[in-house]
Amino acid sequence: MFPLRAVHKPKRAPWITRLLIAVNVLVFVAQLMPGVWGDSWRHWALQMAVQPNCYLAPAGCGIELPRESELLWKPLFTSLFLHADWLHLGFNMLFLSVFGAGVEDKLGKLNFLAFYLVCGIGASLFFVATHPFSHVALIGASGAISGVLGAYLVLQTRSWILTYLPPVFLFPVPAPLFLIVWILMQFASQFSASWNALSWNRVLDVPGASQNNVAWIAHIAGFFIGAFWGWKIKPWWKRQVKSQK
Repeated sequence: MFPLRAVHKPKRAPWITRLLIAVNVLVFVAQLMPGVWGDSWRHWALQMAVQPNCYLAPAGCGIELPRESELLWKPLFTSLFLHADWLHLGFNMLFLSVFGAGVEDKLGKLNFLAFYLVCGIGASLFFVATHPFSHVALIGASGAISGVLGAYLVLQTRSWILTYLPPVFLFPVPAPLFLIVWILMQFASQFSASWNALSWNRVLDVPGASQNNVAWIAHIAGFFIGAFWGWKIKPWWKRQVKSQK
């Protein structure tokens, strides 16, 4: 099922959401331009992607600590803006456009930007922790956007999502129902995949890696980081007290 738009209309224009979408698209277009990255953008992207095994053994990746420590922390940011193909980019930006505005409206612009980055970095670090020996590079905005979905579940409980269910079904769905089904699908996909296969942000084309690999565990981690953030800024007990007044 695919979200098309949120029925909820934010009070303020979602400029940070739009900016994030624009940056992701521009970076991907730059990836496609011949000569921009030298011989191959994939070779360049390996320097900007999260490679789990490098965090366990930096010397094995040619990283000398502490002099080259930026080669470990910078990819946690840069990997969030790289995508493997148009399909990878398109799905990520679709979900960000549908759910980002509602969360940005609740958090505020700068808080939303910080939230987005923390969710993405947190999801990547969780992936590294669960796949410490992996040599396959991790890229994509998926972990950060999963965090947006988690926060939306907590902060926009009364919203509805216009949803497309192939081949011909188009109908509004309560946002909590849509997001609960979505996270259950991530759990199902994670459990059905081999523990050693890399998943949700797409992975780079390197020996032994499949282009269809998806880091489901990063989706799950990002989702719960976002949900926890949303719960912290608007705890359930506050809602209950407010409703009683």
